[in-house]
Amino acid sequence: MATATVTTVPTINGFHVPLTRDDMKLANVLCNKLPRMNSDMDPDQEHIKNLSAIIAQHQMAGKFATVLLHKHENTPAGQVKLEVELKTMPDKLIKPILAEIVDSSKLDATLKAMTGKWMRPIQLDSLDLRNVHGIVFKLNTDENCLAPFEFAEGPVPLSKDDNTLANFINVFVNYVKRHNLADVFGLQYLGLIDGDGQYISRTAEFELGKEGTIVLPTSVLKDVELVSTSWHGASEPTEGEPPAGESWAKRVVGGVETHKVFYS
Repeated sequence: MATATVTTVPTINGFHVPLTRDDMKLANVLCNKLPRMNSDMDPDQEHIKNLSAIIAQHQMAGKFATVLLHKHENTPAGQVKLEVELKTMPDKLIKPILAEIVDSSKLDATLKAMTGKWMRPIQLDSLDLRNVHGIVFKLNTDENCLAPFEFAEGPVPLSKDDNTLANFINVFVNYVKRHNLADVFGLQYLGLIDGDGQYISRTAEFELGKEGTIVLPTSVLKDVELVSTSWHGASEPTEGEPPAGESWAKRVVGGVETHKVFYS
């Protein structure tokens, strides 16, 4: 892959510096403008391979992913999507879902551990913006910067003074911009999702309508058919298509499509 001229990317709000209310209002707009996830999405594999290579070449595999831009349900005005611990979801919501999607032999352990995440819609006015950071970003071509549209709890995680990170983001953004992919691919920051600081490499996300989505380890789930929607970048070059990080599938029960499934 040819080396590109790199243009400096400005500070990323919600990643290098704290978010503002204007950032959060923009996030709602950006999220709702994205295409609804569907099985007909067919991103160019060559671009996926090149973006995965950028992640790997900058030693960012397992830290960042290329994400196919899409939405689930629309986010109501005045709300954004915030990732929180799965155990914060009320039992009356989570228990019936787990009973449906988790392998019966692993259900008791899953209910006890409650390892995973809940991406929930939340009122903007209820958030302490000093304790929220972006985790999924879309290129804003007007300002040549990444704008967050999904968030997680915790202060901004990284410093703009990290030259390795800055170079990676510059190269990634310039590739997306040069190939007119700003409405196709975004960048996902992969945070720690368990208490002892270990990454869970494979997870699945289920849509719950107005309640948002939940994320669980795939190791506890029933089998599902998957369609790739993000790619973490392999630490070593691979032949053929890059390994998927996150995928989508429809689940049909009694002839009726139910929860959508993602794979990470």
